[in-house]
Amino acid sequence: MALSGFETTAALAERCLDSYFPPTEQELQQENVSEPSAAEGGDKFTSTVHTVGRLSNKFARRVYNILSSQVKNLNKDNVQQYINSLATIMHLTNYLSALNQTLKATTSRNDTQNSEVEKSSSNTQKTEEKKSTIA
Repeated sequence: MALSGFETTAALAERCLDSYFPPTEQELQQENVSEPSAAEGGDKFTSTVHTVGRLSNKFARRVYNILSSQVKNLNKDNVQQYINSLATIMHLTNYLSALNQTLKATTSRNDTQNSEVEKSSSNTQKTEEKKSTIA
């Protein structure tokens, strides 16, 4: 029963692997020259180990092939464009930071001036109230 569940999971993992990391032309040709299956041997443990090893090797080989093709496609122009983009982002970040600091300073100054005006008008009102109560 457990082996059946493992086989189902292994088949699902292989379909996902084929979907997300498609095989290369060379792999497709090699699969057509099918290799003998370890499941035919009869030993369930050996079959399980063989399946895990096969999936692991297939995954590693495909990831390596994809990464190596990506590195081959990378050239100096792409790197220069990436560096220019990073420099532009850094300049924009510095500009926004300076703008933010200026805005905070202006807001802080306005808040200070407003509180002084409020204190002054409050003191004037209190003085007028005292004068009206005395009179």
